[in-house]
Amino acid sequence: QESFAEAPLDQQLRLVQALRHKGQRPLYQKELTRLQEQILAAPYQDSQTHLLNYQWAAEADLHFSQQSKHRQDENIQLKQENLDYYYLSEKLKDACEMIVRRKILRVDYAPRFLPMILREVEENWHLYQQKPAVAVHYRMYQLLNENPEFGFDEVAAALESQLDFFPKEEQQNLFNQLQNYCIERINKGHRLYLRKAFETYQTQLDKGLLLLNDQLPEWHYKNIVTIALRLDEKEWTRQFIESYKDLLPVEVADNAYRFNLASYYYSIDQLEMVLELLAQVEYSDVRYYIAAKALLLRTYYDLGEHDPLISLSEAFKQFLIRNKVMNDYRVTAFKNLLSFTQKAMLLKAQIDYKDTAQIQKGLDQLQTQVDRTEALINREWLLQKIREVAISI
Repeated sequence: QESFAEAPLDQQLRLVQALRHKGQRPLYQKELTRLQEQILAAPYQDSQTHLLNYQWAAEADLHFSQQSKHRQDENIQLKQENLDYYYLSEKLKDACEMIVRRKILRVDYAPRFLPMILREVEENWHLYQQKPAVAVHYRMYQLLNENPEFGFDEVAAALESQLDFFPKEEQQNLFNQLQNYCIERINKGHRLYLRKAFETYQTQLDKGLLLLNDQLPEWHYKNIVTIALRLDEKEWTRQFIESYKDLLPVEVADNAYRFNLASYYYSIDQLEMVLELLAQVEYSDVRYYIAAKALLLRTYYDLGEHDPLISLSEAFKQFLIRNKVMNDYRVTAFKNLLSFTQKAMLLKAQIDYKDTAQIQKGLDQLQTQVDRTEALINREWLLQKIREVAISI
């Protein structure tokens, strides 16, 4: 699928403009009519379609004015309407992207006229809800801006019902915004959004919206596996890992497959398989390194392997020195996991010879630390392990 600005419609517009400049009126009129027919027959109703409609109406209005005929003509009205739809759609689209970037990149933006645009759409919703280019991005903006009147289910359903009005790249961007919203809610502790994120990923898989150049990016592959396993969708996950491994980019396929298969085996308590697979994962990326080491850490804990866990801690310190990534948020989150896991393992080991009250006090202090620490991965797993130690004393 192509955006119309890159398609034959744009070429037809240039032809019409060239014929006008050359004064070839009969041919100009013929091609102008053909351009209108092509736009009306086009499948999309995105902002670029409104831009083309505006450009067509501008040509038609110019042609009308040059004829100097004193009669009613609607082209100037069509020109203004489509300019409005294009402008509103693009402003809302950018406003959504600004919200996403502000949260990820920690930067501020000041989009001018946005309050007026929001008020215009709200006050004339009966008109704009019929225009997918405006309605979809308006709903998305309200969701991302956490307006309680626009719930996730409503926005997602409206998007799916109007999805075919947009080219593939814009469909991908819209679903990416939905996905980011889900992940943000999950990170804030709203477990309900795990299922919503999973279903959103399934929709994207069904529609081929996660593929780039017919390949599935490794981080989509990993995120889908992580979310599915947190939902206990073990059978689905195993099938997904195998079904999509051949769509991974060749240069990362082996690593991604082994790591995600190791995650699956951890979920079914086949811990020796986890160790075997992780031993074959190469760490070319700091994200992979941290994810793999976090999985290895959990495996060592469950196996009661204290010495390998300590060795992992030392190896991680050396990794930080070599790679100079001390300020990375993910590094801090893993360091906290490592520290808290060691404390949990120590408390677990002290059960047989230390006073129960002292163990409970240590567990309470550890849980408070976990609850108050923002930069932390595998938080749910860690809290579960703390509860397990508390039950066993």
